[in-house]
Amino acid sequence: MLSKKLKRYNTGVPLCQCNDSRLVFKDLVRSSIGVALTFPFCGFILEKWGWSYVFYTTGVIGIVWFLAWWMLVYDTPSQHPYISQVELMHITSSLTDVVSTAKLPIPWKAVLTCVPFWIALSIQWSTGWALHTLMTQTPTYLVLMFGWNPEKIGLWSGIPHFTRFVFSLCLSFVIDSLMATGQYSRTCVRKISTTICTVVQALLIVAIVYSGCDPILVNGFLLLAMTASGASTSGPLSIMVDLSPNFASVLQGFSGIIGVIPGMISPFVLSYFTNDNNTLEAWQHFFALSGVLIAIPGLLYNFIGSSELQSWNSPIPAADPESTNGNANAKK
Repeated sequence: MLSKKLKRYNTGVPLCQCNDSRLVFKDLVRSSIGVALTFPFCGFILEKWGWSYVFYTTGVIGIVWFLAWWMLVYDTPSQHPYISQVELMHITSSLTDVVSTAKLPIPWKAVLTCVPFWIALSIQWSTGWALHTLMTQTPTYLVLMFGWNPEKIGLWSGIPHFTRFVFSLCLSFVIDSLMATGQYSRTCVRKISTTICTVVQALLIVAIVYSGCDPILVNGFLLLAMTASGASTSGPLSIMVDLSPNFASVLQGFSGIIGVIPGMISPFVLSYFTNDNNTLEAWQHFFALSGVLIAIPGLLYNFIGSSELQSWNSPIPAADPESTNGNANAKK
């Protein structure tokens, strides 16, 4: 679904907005509001009526959303029955040769040999591990170590997603403002956001279990860790659009696969540490390992990562290669 949404970046988004962090924020981080509402809502249902009604309720909501999407959403602006001619002309006239409206052949070799792309994938692994740790392992930790009931867990698991939403919005404005000054490159501002949602978040996640049995400290670090993850919209989630607006949906497809793998692996890693040994020390070992796995890709991106537009974004050359090389040599 995410890759399908990003496909519109090469069919219905003006070039001036393709690398706008606020655009990515609007598309992606609104899911935080859904999670923030779902956690306490499902916690209440679970406490009152049991697990079955949690699935009934969320299933019905999902069906309603699907029907709305099916009837109201179209692939391109020209296919939408209610778009005005003025709006359609504004969008189509803003699409330049960087963002193509034609269906381009996917340059698989160039994509799979692109170092910035692989670095970006490693960051998706990092943020995926962080998010799954906060959303699944941390509530389990609070239940086992503090004895919280589902309703309380739902409330305190949902609140951080509101702060994540607010922080993501504010940081997106800051990042776009920095780029607008012309003094900061796109790679530079992406490194700022990526550092926050990897290195900083890793430290906060580790701090959760090293806070002992103080619920105030634990909740505080949980709140800060989830808030820091909001930087992903102006960092890792924007990098794929930066590298190639034309193939953002393809890149994000790979990214989505890498991002969900930690959700399948981390429970097994947790069970390795805590099976028959459900102690605070065992949880500390798991969270310490998680911190390392989250921080390393962020540090790697800071040293060798890039968010600049890649040459293979336009696989069909717009000019004679020889004349292009000649111009390039002349400039040198």
